[in-house]
Amino acid sequence: MLSYKNNNKLISSSYEKTINPDIASLLYEAFKKLLKSYGLPQINRLPKNAIQIIHQLELARGKSLKRQSFYDTSKLPKIYQSFKEVLDLSISILTNKTMNNQASNKHGYSCFLDMAEIWEMYLLKIFQVKFKLEGWQVESETIQSYKGSFYSRKLIPDIVLSKGNKVAVFDAKYKFMKGHYSDVDRSDFFQIHTYKAYYNKKNKLVISGLLYPITSNNIKKESVNSILNDYTKFLIGGINIEEFTNTEETILKFRKSANELLFYIEKELIN
Repeated sequence: MLSYKNNNKLISSSYEKTINPDIASLLYEAFKKLLKSYGLPQINRLPKNAIQIIHQLELARGKSLKRQSFYDTSKLPKIYQSFKEVLDLSISILTNKTMNNQASNKHGYSCFLDMAEIWEMYLLKIFQVKFKLEGWQVESETIQSYKGSFYSRKLIPDIVLSKGNKVAVFDAKYKFMKGHYSDVDRSDFFQIHTYKAYYNKKNKLVISGLLYPITSNNIKKESVNSILNDYTKFLIGGINIEEFTNTEETILKFRKSANELLFYIEKELIN
């Protein structure tokens, strides 16, 4: 306000969270140790979002490690407090300490399941089983956009079906879908439309969409005309898991819903 009174100017201040190089180095070194010691998958076999984060950490990390294994997380600035737990875990990995710091001769084993990746793999598999027998190529394709430029990016749609001059593209999203406006993430919506524009330029794009675990019976398997043209359909759909339990009946319902999705897409591809 002083500048406003003296110089007739109004000023403002803001805060922006950036990647701390020491924190980035600690996280990256812990990842490398897990990669070397526990046989984690190679980076290019990890989920897309994990690959992006690892590359960001690699670029942002400090040139010298500065004894990161002794980083004091109690002195973290407030803006980085959300990283405290994962930093403590990283320090334990780098210093070979157990989480409770108690000596033990017992060995424990655990595994982490990335449900988003499992959802993508499952959908890709059932699409392959269904449509390869009908002469469709079904794959997850990597597209290099603006190759050779500094802003080049990889586009990786989860499911691409192609046959002759026809193509369909889908992205799998492991986010529960109840049929509310906020259930469709803005970035996911624009992402699938980027894929649509790319494939429509190369071939006749028949149908595209986002595929979710459905948690409401109110969502109809019904496509609409795309904003690109009148012959391409757009679908928000998936497989119903609303009554999911460990019973044989539920498994049958799950498979029935999956088959209904596949048959609906098959009908759109034939039309």
